[in-house]
Amino acid sequence: MLGGNRSACAARGGLPAILALLAALTVLLAGCESGGGSVASRTPTATTASAAGSPTSNPTPETISTPGAPVGIAGLCALAPSVSAQLPSDIPPYPSAQLRIGSNQNGGGLYGLCTTASVADVKSFYVAKVPENGWKNLSSTSIGGTDQIAATKSTTTLTITILTDGQVSSDTDIIIVTGTSG
Repeated sequence: MLGGNRSACAARGGLPAILALLAALTVLLAGCESGGGSVASRTPTATTASAAGSPTSNPTPETISTPGAPVGIAGLCALAPSVSAQLPSDIPPYPSAQLRIGSNQNGGGLYGLCTTASVADVKSFYVAKVPENGWKNLSSTSIGGTDQIAATKSTTTLTITILTDGQVSSDTDIIIVTGTSG
């Protein structure tokens, strides 16, 4: 019976069409496999308008590297907690903030907190509290919605970066990095 059906398909040109379809599906599936895997692993793109008004696609990085661990531009507040160290006693945690990242290795620390307070409120808190805890040479800068506070204590440096969370826009990320200078 199978031989009879194959002869009928071949007589109508069906076998070459089926083989062509299988070849096309194989090429399509191979293209999907080489495209980078699942959607979650691909780099998201931001779409902007070009001078001519047509949209263009620009890659947007998902993470940045900092001393000790990656910190997601995509959002600290959306991460599951990964805490192996608490904040040092001379760095006050923001009231009601959640510690999401805590790591201290070889004299360098990386801490990430998440809060629902505004960037401005968090900045005001740290500008007031950091000097009260013995930190000197306080400086503060703001660039494009991100605030950064830097200070020193003896040979230890402190950098606090405060920005709106990339995933949960109602939350604020507080990224605290400590290290030794010289």
